[in-house]
Amino acid sequence: RTLLGATQHKVHQQLVYSQKATNLNAAAKNILLGGTPVLLPLFSKRTARLLSKEMVWGGKHAVIAISNSVGQQAYELGFKSVIITEAPDLTHMIPKIVQEYHRTTG
Repeated sequence: RTLLGATQHKVHQQLVYSQKATNLNAAAKNILLGGTPVLLPLFSKRTARLLSKEMVWGGKHAVIAISNSVGQQAYELGFKSVIITEAPDLTHMIPKIVQEYHRTTG
Protein backbone atom coordinates (compact mmCIF):
# COMPACT_ATOMS: atom_id res chain seq x y z
CA ARG A 1 0.00 0.00 0.00
CA THR A 2 1.25 3.46 -0.80
CA LEU A 3 1.43 6.32 1.67
CA LEU A 4 -1.33 8.18 -0.15
CA GLY A 5 -3.39 5.01 -0.43
CA ALA A 6 -3.16 4.60 3.34
CA THR A 7 -4.79 8.03 3.73
CA GLN A 8 -7.84 6.94 1.75
CA HIS A 9 -6.81 8.78 -1.41
CA LYS A 10 -7.20 6.81 -4.59
CA VAL A 11 -3.80 6.28 -6.20
CA HIS A 12 -2.43 4.20 -9.04
CA GLN A 13 1.11 2.95 -9.03
CA GLN A 14 3.05 2.56 -12.23
CA LEU A 15 6.69 1.63 -12.71
CA VAL A 16 7.88 4.00 -15.42
CA TYR A 17 11.63 3.36 -15.45
CA SER A 18 13.76 0.37 -14.59
CA GLN A 19 17.38 -0.39 -15.37
CA LYS A 20 18.36 -3.98 -15.82
CA ALA A 21 21.88 -4.71 -14.61
CA THR A 22 24.03 -6.64 -17.05
CA ASN A 23 27.31 -8.40 -16.42
CA LEU A 24 30.54 -7.41 -18.09
CA ASN A 25 31.07 -9.38 -21.26
CA ALA A 26 34.21 -11.44 -21.91
CA ALA A 27 35.86 -8.73 -24.02
CA ALA A 28 35.41 -6.11 -21.28
CA LYS A 29 36.77 -8.46 -18.63
CA ASN A 30 39.80 -9.26 -20.81
CA ILE A 31 40.55 -5.56 -21.24
CA LEU A 32 40.20 -4.91 -17.51
CA LEU A 33 42.36 -7.89 -16.59
CA GLY A 34 45.01 -7.03 -19.18
CA GLY A 35 48.15 -5.04 -18.59
CA THR A 36 46.91 -1.67 -19.84
CA PRO A 37 45.45 0.83 -17.36
CA VAL A 38 41.79 1.64 -18.04
CA LEU A 39 39.99 4.92 -17.40
CA LEU A 40 36.45 4.22 -16.21
CA PRO A 41 33.84 6.98 -16.18
CA LEU A 42 31.37 6.23 -13.36
CA PHE A 43 28.01 7.94 -13.38
CA SER A 44 26.44 6.29 -10.33
CA LYS A 45 27.12 4.53 -7.05
CA ARG A 46 24.95 1.70 -8.37
CA THR A 47 27.33 1.15 -11.28
CA ALA A 48 30.30 1.16 -8.90
CA ARG A 49 28.58 -1.43 -6.69
CA LEU A 50 27.71 -3.61 -9.69
CA LEU A 51 31.30 -3.47 -10.93
CA SER A 52 32.56 -4.41 -7.46
CA LYS A 53 30.54 -7.62 -7.65
CA GLU A 54 32.16 -8.57 -10.95
CA MET A 55 35.86 -8.05 -10.21
CA VAL A 56 38.42 -7.11 -7.63
CA TRP A 57 39.49 -3.56 -8.41
CA GLY A 58 42.41 -1.36 -7.63
CA GLY A 59 45.91 -1.33 -8.96
CA LYS A 60 46.29 0.29 -12.32
CA HIS A 61 42.77 1.49 -13.20
CA ALA A 62 41.45 5.02 -12.67
CA VAL A 63 37.94 6.41 -12.28
CA ILE A 64 36.36 9.67 -13.36
CA ALA A 65 33.44 10.03 -10.93
CA ILE A 66 30.40 12.22 -11.53
CA SER A 67 30.06 13.15 -7.83
CA ASN A 68 31.74 12.94 -4.45
CA SER A 69 29.54 10.02 -3.39
CA VAL A 70 30.39 8.04 -6.53
CA GLY A 71 34.05 8.92 -6.04
CA GLN A 72 33.94 7.71 -2.44
CA GLN A 73 32.42 4.42 -3.57
CA ALA A 74 35.18 4.00 -6.17
CA TYR A 75 37.85 4.88 -3.62
CA GLU A 76 36.49 2.24 -1.24
CA LEU A 77 36.71 -0.31 -4.07
CA GLY A 78 40.44 0.37 -4.26
CA PHE A 79 40.88 2.19 -7.55
CA LYS A 80 44.37 3.61 -8.12
CA SER A 81 43.09 7.08 -8.95
CA VAL A 82 39.71 8.70 -8.42
CA ILE A 83 39.02 12.04 -10.10
CA ILE A 84 35.78 13.84 -9.29
CA THR A 85 34.14 16.31 -11.67
CA GLU A 86 33.31 19.86 -10.62
CA ALA A 87 29.59 19.35 -11.26
CA PRO A 88 27.51 16.19 -11.60
CA ASP A 89 26.70 16.30 -15.29
CA LEU A 90 27.97 15.07 -18.63
CA THR A 91 29.20 18.54 -19.58
CA HIS A 92 31.78 18.29 -16.79
CA MET A 93 32.51 14.57 -17.22
CA ILE A 94 33.67 14.71 -20.83
CA PRO A 95 36.47 17.27 -20.35
CA LYS A 96 37.77 15.37 -17.31
CA ILE A 97 37.82 12.12 -19.26
CA VAL A 98 39.68 13.75 -22.17
CA GLN A 99 42.09 15.56 -19.81
CA GLU A 100 42.94 12.38 -17.90
CA TYR A 101 43.29 10.39 -21.11
CA HIS A 102 45.81 12.87 -22.50
CA ARG A 103 47.63 13.05 -19.18
CA THR A 104 48.07 9.28 -18.99
CA THR A 105 48.85 8.64 -22.64
CA GLY A 106 51.26 11.53 -23.09
